[in-house]
Amino acid sequence: MRVLVTGGSGFIGCNLIEELLRGQNEVYNIDIQLPFNPGQGAFYHQCDILDSTTLRKCFAEFQPEAVVHLAARTDLHHEGTVEPYYNVNTAGTANVLDAVKATPTVKRVLVASTQYVCRTAVPTGPDDYRPYTTYGMSKVETEKITKAANLSCTWAIVRPTNVWGPWHTFYRDTIIKAIQKGYYFQPTGRPCRLGFAYVKNLVKQVSKLLQIEPSLINGKTIYLGDELITLYDWANAFSLAVKGRNVPKLPRSGIYLLAKFGDAFGKITGRQFIMFSARYRNMTDDFIVPMQPTFDLLGKPEIGLEQAVRETLAWIGKHPGPGI
Repeated sequence: MRVLVTGGSGFIGCNLIEELLRGQNEVYNIDIQLPFNPGQGAFYHQCDILDSTTLRKCFAEFQPEAVVHLAARTDLHHEGTVEPYYNVNTAGTANVLDAVKATPTVKRVLVASTQYVCRTAVPTGPDDYRPYTTYGMSKVETEKITKAANLSCTWAIVRPTNVWGPWHTFYRDTIIKAIQKGYYFQPTGRPCRLGFAYVKNLVKQVSKLLQIEPSLINGKTIYLGDELITLYDWANAFSLAVKGRNVPKLPRSGIYLLAKFGDAFGKITGRQFIMFSARYRNMTDDFIVPMQPTFDLLGKPEIGLEQAVRETLAWIGKHPGPGI
């Protein structure tokens, strides 16, 4: 299958390209930046999806049979309005879908959204939108643009959970680095429960969605990830692997006060403190997403937590990043 991937240079993208190549697919990566994985340069084509003319030329050149649209601005803590900061997620998606409609060879499209389109509770359905960040709002627009596009091919929206693993430099340089250094901690009390997605499991799910019977996914919204887990158990898996002990716990009330100080520090200095309210909420609030329909459709994830941790630490050993 000829698969065009937008945003294939990034963390999820380079893992997806590796998986697609393993399946003997032809791959064409559209991105504005060079691939994270330098070994994938042969599949890279520089293109800004906001440049609709060049984008259509790329589609016409490759004549893809399937499109996986990953390209997006994904920073979570930007404050303000969706436009123009997240116009890649809105106008960029519209351009990609217009290019799809202009390319008769395309038979299937997967558009990446995010779990952050509905934060406060388990969604009651695919149109239950309750975003709590501007990023989440931008992805709501991504989904609405996709649903309104009237695509004649098979299409689906996919919502990844918290994705981690090889080539994720942010997790490497923050949480995992803190665990390695011995200064990562968890708050006391009931640990929060949420969805994590080991990236190699997630890209296998994407690969299956490209092959599955079209009627099973057409027009559907599908969460991608592993079974729900507590943040404490996820962090402990790394701590046990690198330190041989569980992560320490600190009083929840103290961390809350530290977060409030961090908020004030950020407003005064413009710099991010080690703890702030958004991070505190991520460490204490449940984020429950409906994963069972995905497992019923695609099967359970193949790679378990311990193996995933070993593979991620092995990648970090080869790509240690700054200060590790």
